[in-house]
Amino acid sequence: MTDDLDKRLDEATERVSKIESRKQRLVGQLESARKSLAEVEVECQEKGVAPEDLDAAINKIRGRYEALVEKLEREVADAETALAPYEELKA
Repeated sequence: MTDDLDKRLDEATERVSKIESRKQRLVGQLESARKSLAEVEVECQEKGVAPEDLDAAINKIRGRYEALVEKLEREVADAETALAPYEELKA
């Protein structure tokens, strides 16, 4: 009976050690995440974007990017159309 209790105590002690190790790893990850968050907040402030408005800023930039790509595509199509008659003369 004592052997069984000793074994259970050893197993529980080992589990506690593993839990402590996991906790330390998670605390390290939390500290790293907090540091990264602080860095992002500083970058946002430097760029004049409030961190809470970051999603809106990203959507605004994405919209401008999409509009510029569409404009470029139209201009390329126009240029291709403008060059077509000259290419036909060559043939």
